[in-house]
Amino acid sequence: MFKDINDISDYIKPYKIPDGMIIVQDVSEHIKLFVEKKKKKVKTVDKKDRGVSKKIGKNKTENKNVDNKKAENKTGNKTENKADDNKKAENKNDTATMILKTADKVPFINQALYNGDYSILGLENLFTIERKMISDFLAYIGKERNIKTVHKLGRFKHMINRGGWVGLIIEAAEEELMKGSIYSKITPEMIRQSLISMRVRWGIHVYFNPDRDYLKRFVVDHAIKFWNVWHGK
Repeated sequence: MFKDINDISDYIKPYKIPDGMIIVQDVSEHIKLFVEKKKKKVKTVDKKDRGVSKKIGKNKTENKNVDNKKAENKTGNKTENKADDNKKAENKNDTATMILKTADKVPFINQALYNGDYSILGLENLFTIERKMISDFLAYIGKERNIKTVHKLGRFKHMINRGGWVGLIIEAAEEELMKGSIYSKITPEMIRQSLISMRVRWGIHVYFNPDRDYLKRFVVDHAIKFWNVWHGK
């Protein structure tokens, strides 16, 4: 048995994105799993200000050089010993998060999706993953059931019958979802039966996790597998 996540991650390889595969994220998602990293702004300094700052900097650094050398000699031995320990700790932390960080390199676009919240560009009618939080899911099987949900599940079933794949990710632990909400009349038994129906009657794959990094990993892993199977790999 594996003792902790550090041991498990040693056996899980980072995913490799197939050439041409692009994740589609529904533009209406309020809290998106895939977010483009913002570029850091670089401050520009005028030449005049740059010249003045250099002169001031030189005078200050010259005076401090002597004191810094003395301090470096005293602390040099201590920092060398600490550096080795820090490297060991960093290696452990990197191993634990390795399988999650790779999701940042996933190519994706934001556009409107008719089915679900996540798909693959070009395969929107065959692959989809719906994402729900607790309040969303309770509405999904409650007040929205006859208005929206039944029709949507019918489309999902048609997609699966054509050789497609449908997933439902719930951003919560299963035990938390089963508790329901004080603001909803949906009982734990209704939740349980709805989940069973989605799996058996409609053929939907349900995944629970409150961690968005793991939800992202679920989306990408299954998109890669479906892409490869569809293209005969």
